[in-house]
Amino acid sequence: MIVEDELIVAEEIKETLILSNFDIVGIADNCEDALHIADNKTPDIVLLDINIKGNEDGISTAEKIKLKHEAVAIIFLTAFSDTLHLNRAKATKPAAYIVKPFDAQNLTVAIDLAFSNLQHIDEVENEPDANTVILKDRIFIKEDGIYHKLLLDDILYIEAVGSYCEIHTQQKKYTFSFNLKKLDQKISHTSIARVHRSYIVNMDKVDAINGNQIFIDDHGIPIGNSYRNDFLDKFNLI
Repeated sequence: MIVEDELIVAEEIKETLILSNFDIVGIADNCEDALHIADNKTPDIVLLDINIKGNEDGISTAEKIKLKHEAVAIIFLTAFSDTLHLNRAKATKPAAYIVKPFDAQNLTVAIDLAFSNLQHIDEVENEPDANTVILKDRIFIKEDGIYHKLLLDDILYIEAVGSYCEIHTQQKKYTFSFNLKKLDQKISHTSIARVHRSYIVNMDKVDAINGNQIFIDDHGIPIGNSYRNDFLDKFNLI
């Protein structure tokens, strides 16, 4: 997510990151909109200008985002380099603090490092949940002390919601604590594919593809730029 009060600068950053195959989940120019996007899109990384619109500056915004989304990495983009702002920013434990003007290479390097650190945290903290057992063709999910079988063929799609995953089937929705990246690595099934940073789909259940969206039972699912080509290659498009 990009939080920047100058629209032209925000769009330039967006285009730079898209060229580097990053997915942009949203752009905001104030704290309220940034919190709304964070709650609904759960970004991995937030690029935050300190001087933004409204009563809350970028550092206060970072503090509020981290209260609800502790794992989000914050990268400050700012013209401020004084001690006061630096000390306030440090308290949020940012992944980087980049002083404007900056170039595209510095920005993408900082984001790559932030993703590397997030991956390390995933490996340490998001080992398979004791309430979930994954086999070759099925998952057993523990509910009320009982492990319930769910065949992978019955899955419509899986969505990351914060630190949880939601598995959607025709019959019901299962919610459990499991990292989507780890789940994707654990599932070995020819029809199950990652299509977005927040979605895994069952390709056998896809009803329609429209541009950068997949439809399963009328539910629209975005296709991330970095997954698009591999995903579409699996279909016979005429």
